[in-house]
Amino acid sequence: MKLKSNTFTLGTLFILCGALTAAQLEDDFSAGLDNWTTTVILDNGGDASNVFDFQVNDSGQLELETTVYDNIEQYAFLLTGAALEIGEEAQVDMVAPILGNRNLGIYVGGTAPVAGVQSPETREDYITIYGSSNNSTIFSRGFDGTSEYDNPGAAGENIQSLFIARTEENTFEAGFYTDIDRIIVTTRIPGTPNTADFVGIYADVRAAGTVGAIDAFRIIELSAPPTDTEIVITTFAQNNDGQYVFVFTGPGNGTFAVMKSSNLQDDFPEFVDTVNPVTTDANGDGLAIISADEVLGVKEFFRIEVASAIDLE
Repeated sequence: MKLKSNTFTLGTLFILCGALTAAQLEDDFSAGLDNWTTTVILDNGGDASNVFDFQVNDSGQLELETTVYDNIEQYAFLLTGAALEIGEEAQVDMVAPILGNRNLGIYVGGTAPVAGVQSPETREDYITIYGSSNNSTIFSRGFDGTSEYDNPGAAGENIQSLFIARTEENTFEAGFYTDIDRIIVTTRIPGTPNTADFVGIYADVRAAGTVGAIDAFRIIELSAPPTDTEIVITTFAQNNDGQYVFVFTGPGNGTFAVMKSSNLQDDFPEFVDTVNPVTTDANGDGLAIISADEVLGVKEFFRIEVASAIDLE
């Protein structure tokens, strides 16, 4: 989904649901898990196998419950028909740190996963990014063909979601979003090309109990780089203080204003008093933070504009 113009209309912000969306929502788990398929890609020995179940909890979040633990197991939990095209990004909204023991995140693979028993050769051709129950560190691992990747990690606070982006045919960025930043943990360029035809959730279990939780899974289209006059919203979300945070790109070293309308009948007449100066740096990167008090109606529409074109009196 490309979002670009010399002014950017955010669309409807619904106060009743308290959420901002701009992505094509693939699955929020509200309709159950019939479209998801589990493969145990590692069963690390033991006398038997774990007894487990992916499930939706009372808060509508995805969890993995292990009622009988035999040994370490890893899982590819894939959404039927999901694939990551060039210029797209898979995302999951997280409850971080992950509850339980051990890991939960995103899986992007080029080969159909195969059930495996204590044999790394059965795990191949996939990239993951996941949150760990041990701390607030995000890690990435996986396999280039049948050779295991390194396992880089990055600590983060206020982690909102994880992502794997396919920026070129065989180039993948894996990382996470905080309330204001997009952090790339690693960039993977597989020697064995990954076609990204198998996409979903990755999990690693190392004890009985519940590992969770994920709020939603989606695939979005990455925004194209802006031209000299384009303003492109790259990320927006509600932070822990109830403020609405917009990360955008536009003309470098620019000054911008956020405008508001409740009905779109009179264009965008109302100037939004943001909690920070809305400017871009030399690279065109900008940030607008809107107070929760600015969102008072059932719905509001917002737009970011070049300030020089607006009478703010």
